[in-house]
Amino acid sequence: MKKFLLLSILCYTYTVYAQHYIPVKKMISNYKEQKAIDALKNYDIVYNIEESPEAGVFMEKSLLPSDLPRPKDIRAEWRFEYSSGQKAMLYLKKIYSSKEGKSNEALIYKNKLAEKYGKDDLGIPAIWYSGKITALSCPKDLFGEIVTKNVAEFDIEKGQVISQNFLNIAKNGTMEGPRCPRPTIKYSPIASTDGCWYSNLQYKLDLLEEFVNDNLKKHKTSTTKFGVDILLVTNKKGKTTGYLLSPNEIMNKENQALTEQLIKQISKLPRWSFGWLQTINGSIFQGRYVKANYSSDTGWKLEDYLH
Repeated sequence: MKKFLLLSILCYTYTVYAQHYIPVKKMISNYKEQKAIDALKNYDIVYNIEESPEAGVFMEKSLLPSDLPRPKDIRAEWRFEYSSGQKAMLYLKKIYSSKEGKSNEALIYKNKLAEKYGKDDLGIPAIWYSGKITALSCPKDLFGEIVTKNVAEFDIEKGQVISQNFLNIAKNGTMEGPRCPRPTIKYSPIASTDGCWYSNLQYKLDLLEEFVNDNLKKHKTSTTKFGVDILLVTNKKGKTTGYLLSPNEIMNKENQALTEQLIKQISKLPRWSFGWLQTINGSIFQGRYVKANYSSDTGWKLEDYLH
């Protein structure tokens, strides 16, 4: 009996805490396919997750009540409304159909909800909903994977927020946080405290540029300009590995040598230079897609595909 209880506890612990990691092959195939899809349109939008105007999405497919027949392909927009001295309330703000020509069905359904559950100046209070919901703050569609660094969890009772918790699931990297201006270098990124999580993932990856260019200062090249795309993957121990994504055509020897040198330098990065992201299905995304442009005048210039 004791062995059975122990096995049950271990199985439960594994189920709760085990996390799925997106395979590197999947990250590469997502990039290669270059799908022109807007994965965010398949999820309900929520505003005011952190008393911020920036939008998020619910991991749950729908919070709409089950006691009213609803049209297919319905999507909704929600908002947490905060009142002084009161707990936040979840409101339904908008309903629309993802199919063309179905807007009238969505409007009729919204009117039925308002008639049954009431409506005020803020919208339709979601008094039918009780339970736990999870929201991704400021999500980004990254080659078909919806990712974020900030995940919020809410306990809801009859539409009212009883408690909320911000989950620290995605690890942070030392090269992707806010930094103060540094007068000794030409890049002076300013720490951002407003807006979304990716506001602090610098448009110019200046620290990584410095790191990979240090080794190039010793070499003279005839190459003027060329560009590659690379995938940076941070494993469970914090070590970063670079994978060449493009170009697909064969490079000349000098460009190939420079690219190999770039990837080799990336492999020498200090552990946890880059962190992880979380996807909307709860998986961990360990990669960062980077556009790397080389010039004989400036060395490598890097830009994150998140921007």
